Amino acid sequence: MSGSAKRLKGPGNGAAIFEVAATPWLTPADLFDMGFSQVAFPNILIGRVAKAMEQGLHRLGQLAAGKDSAFKNGEQEMALQSLVEAIDLKKWNALEKKYR
Repeated sequence: MSGSAKRLKGPGNGAAIFEVAATPWLTPADLFDMGFSQVAFPNILIGRVAKAMEQGLHRLGQLAAGKDSAFKNGEQEMALQSLVEAIDLKKWNALEKKYR
């Protein structure tokens, strides 16, 4: 793999790295040094998002079945502070307050 990308000149020398045992974990810098100009890690986040959705749907199912403690101690599954920072909630709250 290391020599193939350098021999294929031009745009679009892409590498897709998947989370499976047979795939070596190379950094984007390593791949760039091999001649790849584009690197994708397609299932790094997708699998984790799917697992989080699965957990949330399971808890909603429990709530729908009448289990009022379905979301008890679920804070460790949440990343509310990360979300607040990612969307810059303070800024949006200030804008909302300004234009009310």
